[in-house]
Amino acid sequence: MAYTICCDIGGTKINTGLVKNNRVISHHKILTEKKKGLKRLLANIKKSITNYQPQKARAIGLSFAGPVNNGVVLEATNFPAYIRGVNLKKILESWYKKPVFVEHDGLCFTLSESILGAGKKYQYIIGVTIGTGIGGGFVVDKKLYRGRQNLMEMGHFQIREGGFRCSCGHYGHFESQVCGPALSKYYRRITGQTLKGEEINHLALRGDKNALAAAEVMARYLAQALASLANTLSPDIFILGGGVSRFEKIIALAKKDFGQEVIYARHKTIKIVKSDLEDNALLLGADLLTNNIY
Repeated sequence: MAYTICCDIGGTKINTGLVKNNRVISHHKILTEKKKGLKRLLANIKKSITNYQPQKARAIGLSFAGPVNNGVVLEATNFPAYIRGVNLKKILESWYKKPVFVEHDGLCFTLSESILGAGKKYQYIIGVTIGTGIGGGFVVDKKLYRGRQNLMEMGHFQIREGGFRCSCGHYGHFESQVCGPALSKYYRRITGQTLKGEEINHLALRGDKNALAAAEVMARYLAQALASLANTLSPDIFILGGGVSRFEKIIALAKKDFGQEVIYARHKTIKIVKSDLEDNALLLGADLLTNNIY
């Protein structure tokens, strides 16, 4: 079976890999250099893909950090405005003369977990990626729910009036209140010191009272956000990915708070689990796109 070249275009890095038989054979990362303009971004995408001899690939799958429609970028809060309206599908097909499939990274994550990962046994799946921002998606019967005009965004509903400024310009969104930078802000408010999220998590696991206080604040917001999604969409399972999903103390506290936030007793039993596929989830999701599974 021929291989697929899959590329995850994030706000900071481009992760590109060779995928065959639902396995990432190899991959590498380079910087997007998005602040240097569209030409540099496209050049880096091309450089990253060309590394894998695209003339031998059967197709190319792209996971992009923002909503897209038929390969056209609709919005991207973590990119400069120049990216809106860019037809990535058309550009890459002109370069390589291969079929190209493009989708929102949150949907790629949820698709791969629903078919190959922690959601294989479930019908209604919500994926949530928590890193420097929030991504995610909803899958029903192994099919993506993409919303009107493909504009569904997981991270942009308000969970606190006021709150931190979000990447979209609004305040108090899920994305701005529950992410790595938010955890650092909670800790700085308590101590006056600036630490990275990973450091705060380690301190919390060791029982540091200030780190625990910061973790408790963010866990409460995460629980509120997941409960709102549960009350609205009633999934079988939440699958969490991204760097913050590895912060054990926050996830444990959020699971505890979740049961107090949902409105129906039956929702208390909704599973909240970590990604099975972890760092490979987005590339595997992009590969599944090339099989027209969405």
